[in-house]
Amino acid sequence: AALTGLVIAGVHVYWTLGGMRGIEDALPHLDERELAARGGKPLPRPPKPLVALVAAALASFAGILLCAAWFPDARWPVWLLACGGVVFGLRSVGDGKYVGLTKTIRSTRFARLDDRYYTPISVLLTMGCVSAWLI
Repeated sequence: AALTGLVIAGVHVYWTLGGMRGIEDALPHLDERELAARGGKPLPRPPKPLVALVAAALASFAGILLCAAWFPDARWPVWLLACGGVVFGLRSVGDGKYVGLTKTIRSTRFARLDDRYYTPISVLLTMGCVSAWLI
């Protein structure tokens, strides 16, 4: 889980520094019906400071997970992992439209990637946080 968090954090750092590879596959898109309803305006891209914040949060998550493993008697990493579990759990459930298990737009490339990779990774990270909290 820590390695997964670090790899995903590294990808977000790459995007923060201006890298473009894979970014289109990582952002939700509108289907044609929704795009027409919005007058052809796509969803806005997240600003770079927000992408950097996500990278920092993911790297912190990895560090906290390692602290919990290396210092099993310390209680503070476990509570922070519980908070991380809530965040990953909310991501897994989704927003009801674009991401997660509850999304309604399912015909875009992002939606298919979200079903195949992004949401299952979020579910597994949620389970990892919960299991670390319970141990």
